[in-house]
Amino acid sequence: MFSWFKRKAKKEKLKVLYQNDLAIMGFIGHVVGSVNHMDFDLVGEVQGMIITGNIDSELLSQSLGGKAAEIVESMAVTHKKNGEIGERLMEDGGISHEEFEFLFAVNKDMRQLYQSMPLSRIKSFDENHAPPGGWEMYYSGRV
Repeated sequence: MFSWFKRKAKKEKLKVLYQNDLAIMGFIGHVVGSVNHMDFDLVGEVQGMIITGNIDSELLSQSLGGKAAEIVESMAVTHKKNGEIGERLMEDGGISHEEFEFLFAVNKDMRQLYQSMPLSRIKSFDENHAPPGGWEMYYSGRV
């Protein structure tokens, strides 16, 4: 395969990984904030659990209630798998076809969820889920 094509494919996968990570964390913040009237300490604590992978199901259940806790735990699993795929992509540049499909399915789902949020009327998904400094700065050193 041409090297320029490999770089382009890797850039696209990195973009989807980044957007998935940001969208999942944003959606979790939205769910937690909605249930607890914007308790920013709890939002930060839950997002911290997601990042470290140390999910306290009991705390989630007590703080959020049944369905919201289930949603957050499900998103945590998706976030973890997204991160594992990202690590493999950065190590050797290759991921399986199933992993590739997973990334794009999550991205599609996150885009659909985003459309139901008020912020979608102000900024598109791509505008809101872009790195500071733009994509070229993000890609430098990664591709």
